[in-house]
Amino acid sequence: EEWISVWKEILDRYEFGVVSITGGEPLLSRATLPVLKLLSEHVRVSMTTNLSTNVFGLVRDLPEPRGGRTGLKSITASLHPTAKAFDRDAFLGKVLYLKHNGIPISINFVGHPLQLFLADDYKKWCQDHDVPFVLSPWYGRDNDGYEAVYTEAERSYLDRVAPAHRKS
Repeated sequence: EEWISVWKEILDRYEFGVVSITGGEPLLSRATLPVLKLLSEHVRVSMTTNLSTNVFGLVRDLPEPRGGRTGLKSITASLHPTAKAFDRDAFLGKVLYLKHNGIPISINFVGHPLQLFLADDYKKWCQDHDVPFVLSPWYGRDNDGYEAVYTEAERSYLDRVAPAHRKS
């Protein structure tokens, strides 16, 4: 209720807006869907999520996607296939569920070395299902403290698979 009250005040001040929701994992909070519903009625919204939670609410509770300056305009599904408890079929099923319910969705494959060489398989799946695919290089440190430095083999693979604007 507090989030909705604050957002109503903000929305009353502006004629147009764009809101990008990222995480952590934004769908873990029970407050996200009600706030997302309010926002999508007034501004353009995009969201990045790993789809680890139930996505029914994105289709069932939000206004239908439509043209114009408002609504849920896109979801970027952040793909981490070597993450604990990752379920490939569930993830890809959710991507197709959202796509076929009219929500523009793309997959951002995170290029951590332990999953990097799986990118070809996911890229092909995306091509076969007409879902945009981007491989993003890994930055920062992972949970074990390893820094984002690629070996020569990993850099060569990235050069082959990553889109041109992601190589530098």
